Amino acid sequence: MTKVLLGVNAFPATGDGGRRQAEALATWRALDGVRLANLGWPGDVFEVDGFATHAVLARDSRTASGQQGPRKPIVSEAFDRLAEIAEAEGCRWFAYANSDIAFTQAAIDRILGGGRDAYAFSRMDVHPETGEGIEMVTAGIDAFAISAGWWRANRRRFRAYIGGEPIWDNVYTAILLRHADAELLNREPLVTHERHPAGDWRRSPFARYLNYLAALDRPYFSLWAEYHARLEDLRAGRSRERSEPPSLPQSVLGEGQPRSGRERATPGEAGEGLVGGRERALPAGLSEGSTKSAELGTTPAGVSEDEEMRLQRIFRRRRGPLAHTLQAGRALKARVRWAAAKRGDA
Repeated sequence: MTKVLLGVNAFPATGDGGRRQAEALATWRALDGVRLANLGWPGDVFEVDGFATHAVLARDSRTASGQQGPRKPIVSEAFDRLAEIAEAEGCRWFAYANSDIAFTQAAIDRILGGGRDAYAFSRMDVHPETGEGIEMVTAGIDAFAISAGWWRANRRRFRAYIGGEPIWDNVYTAILLRHADAELLNREPLVTHERHPAGDWRRSPFARYLNYLAALDRPYFSLWAEYHARLEDLRAGRSRERSEPPSLPQSVLGEGQPRSGRERATPGEAGEGLVGGRERALPAGLSEGSTKSAELGTTPAGVSEDEEMRLQRIFRRRRGPLAHTLQAGRALKARVRWAAAKRGDA
């Protein structure tokens, strides 16, 4: 089994969104060592040239949350189906990304040549006019590749988050880096994305459901927030003297709307397709395709890859008995509140 199954949930986008999707998926078709799959629901699937169509999804954002809103996949179910398809087609890994994420051959070669259980990729945002790199968007994860066998053995660890919504990509990455032979790749432009305006995920009709899941997964998201804060400090040449992780706002952990008080610890913004997107304004001076974008898109200067890989050991840190007890109490409180909210909606 030497191929990677690349999966997507394409949709009938129009205008610039349709163009971005078509151009991104064209890069997938040009890859070696892959098979392509497009997931959808029975009677609701958007076919894409060169992709095998699989109308195998059953759940969605509405059935999981009990709220009306855009129909989006459930991440864990999408991964379940991709793992099954991958094994049936002789692929060791399945991968998933938004339909507007462009893959490079270097990303596929990294998966095939590395032999790990899992890989998580942050994207390089590129200028919409020039295609030049703007920056690595390290606050989120935009593509995953996971061994089908590992996923089957560990699937119980992953909750039913909604694709295209915040938080889940950070949590899934923390789970992978804690329990799998995995690596987070956020130094080089292995996957890219054309920058464009984003919606406001704080207005999501699914926010209450996401807050509930985030409260249950607080230990994982806390690890992510600490990792990302330390990563930005390392790349900026700052030292972090205090050992405790950055504080997390209650709103990320089940109290009110999901948001973050620190830009570096933000759980994400709503994007297209499955993976939680993060859109940011173009830096000053880039509106006309300035060559400054090439400087912003380079590998971090003065920080070695080994240093950053060692930083990922944060995810392996053990929690003490008190932390387990506190989280059990928080999780119970979150479940009681979620049950009460569902009764109120009935």
